[in-house]
Amino acid sequence: MPGGDLASGLRAPEEVALLTRALEAGGLELVARGVSMRPLLRSGDRVQLAPRTPRRGDVALVALEDRVVLHRLVRRRAGRWLVRGDARPRADGWHEPERILAVATGFRRDAEADGGGRWHRLDRAQDRWRGLALATAARCLRRLVPPGA
Repeated sequence: MPGGDLASGLRAPEEVALLTRALEAGGLELVARGVSMRPLLRSGDRVQLAPRTPRRGDVALVALEDRVVLHRLVRRRAGRWLVRGDARPRADGWHEPERILAVATGFRRDAEADGGGRWHRLDRAQDRWRGLALATAARCLRRLVPPGA
């Protein structure tokens, strides 16, 4: 399916509307593509999505202006969400809550890479806070360690 951040292949408003209708019918499972959420998510991971109220630290499916991404909700201010991929140096900007299509509730890596392909939860408070902390630490380390070192 989509690339670059789960769903960069979904560009037309009709495609986003189709995805929204599928989510309204219940949960949805998509395959992640790209590297923007490493190390948490890898290209090829299966991600479970559910339409629910987003919270700080959630990994969410977000309709940006030019693509749909699976990135973290970093902060909320004045009703808008700051969205950023864990491996990205910069945020995707502040977005209205209507752009949050779904929240990732879990992921599964293929059986070979994960010793059986078990599901990992993403929707508990501890998962959200750990994700925020690890993403922040990884960005700080990338600033300290020069590329190729």
